Amino acid sequence: MYNTTRKTVRKWLIRYRKYVLEGLNNKSRLRQKYPQKMPEDIRQSIIDTKGNRPWGARRIKEILSLSYSHQTIHKKLKQAGKVKKKKKRYKIRKNMSPKDILKEKNKNIDEYILNIPPIISDNYIIELENIKKGGYLWCRPPTDFAPKT
Repeated sequence: MYNTTRKTVRKWLIRYRKYVLEGLNNKSRLRQKYPQKMPEDIRQSIIDTKGNRPWGARRIKEILSLSYSHQTIHKKLKQAGKVKKKKKRYKIRKNMSPKDILKEKNKNIDEYILNIPPIISDNYIIELENIKKGGYLWCRPPTDFAPKT
């Protein structure tokens, strides 16, 4: 009928019998009781102990001999505004590109590439030309090369 389960309909019926129309309103899903909630006097003693001292939650836990975890104590200090935000330290990574490596060695990449000698073999010569304009790679036979007959 309304795309609901029997369990939901029974729950509505029980609520209606107990609270009449008020029982059919949506109920809050928040917990009504917090059995582990820290008492206000302990929370205040944590904040007072911290004061302006550079003590952390672990030291305060040890001093006051509390049974709560250091994370809980830290959370209470943070809620009270007693925790300073740490500055993020960024590691400067070295870029390992050839251009940056050469800059590190105080060399100009264009000078470096232009000073590469040609590769000479028995059958060909490989040369770099016009590197500054985009570069060409030439592979040509040597001038004194004569094909074998």
